[in-house]
This record gives sequence, C-alpha cells and structure tokens, in this order.
Amino acid sequence: MKNTLFHKWLIGASVGSLALGACIYAGVIQWIHRMDVTKITFLILILFIWFSLRAGVCIYGLSTGRNGRPSAEIDTIWFVSDVLTSLGLLGTIIGLIYALTTLSTDPAQVIANMPKMITGLSSAFVTTMGGLIGSILLRVQGHALDRSVRVQGDA
Repeated sequence: MKNTLFHKWLIGASVGSLALGACIYAGVIQWIHRMDVTKITFLILILFIWFSLRAGVCIYGLSTGRNGRPSAEIDTIWFVSDVLTSLGLLGTIIGLIYALTTLSTDPAQVIANMPKMITGLSSAFVTTMGGLIGSILLRVQGHALDRSVRVQGDA
C-alpha cells in the first residue's frame, strides 16, 4: 500500500519518457530547436526532468521510510515549478522582442523580414508552452509528494 504513490509516479514517468521518445522520433524536438531562438525551452526540459527524478526519489524514500527531509524537497519542487513558468515568460518576451526588431516602414523590408518575425513569434509561443506544461506537471508531482508526506504523518 505504501508504494502505491511511487508506482503512480513511476507510471507517469514512463508515459512521459515514451512521449519524449515519440516527440524525438516525430521531429518535434528538432522543430523546437529550430524555432526557439532563445533555447530556453531546452533549459525548461532539463530542469523538469531533473526535478521530476528528484521528486520520484523522494517519493520512493518516503514509501520505504528512508527520506529524512521531505519538506525541503517539497519546497524546492514548488519553487522550481514557479521558475519554469518564469522561464517560459522570459522566453516569450525575448521572442517578441526578436520579432519586433524586424518591424519597418518599408513594405518590401517587412516582407523580407517576415521569416524572422515568424521565428520570434514561434519562439515566444514555444517557450510559453514549455514553461506552462513543465510547471503543471511538476506541480502534480509536488502535490503527490506533499500528499505522501501527509499520509505518512497520519499513519
């Protein structure tokens, strides 16, 4: 019964790994690499994977009685989930600035700069989406970890 939450985390991590593999296979990661001029999305992905693994280790430690300081880990998970959202917004602003630098009063120049503008807007949307999705998924894990601590405290 104690390992139920860890097993749920493990299933979620497995599904996430399969989804990442599918994205790599389908070329989504390469598309993001091309479209995100800031490369912040990859920082978001690395932080998400690292702290997801830390959450899993902490949940496993709680389920086996080997984790001494789960509250510090929970605080870190919540903090990083906020950082992921902030990084997504930072990428949005940088992408919009990149797109707006192409503005001109000359119609021919506007048409010539259209690919750069689209790249900047794509970067803005991709980083926003990455930050929000990473934050939401990390918050779910933080909630599971928090719940695991409460269940252990009630037992």
